[in-house]
Amino acid sequence: MSVEKPLVLVFEDDRSVRTLITRFLGDAGLRVEAHEDPLSFLERPDLESKLASSAGIWTDGDMLAVGGFELARNVRELGYTKPIYLVSGAVQAVLSREYEGVRAHTLFTAAYPKPFDFSVFQQFAEDVRFFQNEPAMKTETIKYTTH
Repeated sequence: MSVEKPLVLVFEDDRSVRTLITRFLGDAGLRVEAHEDPLSFLERPDLESKLASSAGIWTDGDMLAVGGFELARNVRELGYTKPIYLVSGAVQAVLSREYEGVRAHTLFTAAYPKPFDFSVFQQFAEDVRFFQNEPAMKTETIKYTTH
């Protein structure tokens, strides 16, 4: 019996970077649904069911209409407790943002600056599998870490 690979959502506006991330996360044993635009994703009628079926989110920090902070804030407000990785060339700028009392650094499971080491893909895959296999952990606050 084959076990279905965990589905992760990737948000990256640069097509070549998005393609590489998709390939590397796939090589790490994950199914990837890649998106260029978080705003279009947030406006989908099936947003909550798509989030429920996903096991984690990998997002760039700065994108055109909606960035990683806004994406994370919106999905956390919907009760999303699974890992969200921020990977950005402007990681410190993104993490210093605040909106209506929500501080950006509390929204992410981990944050990495670009360029980053290949091991980040494996760590993300491990975090996704951990949270998928440990239902008791899904209701706990995800701790923010930087590496």
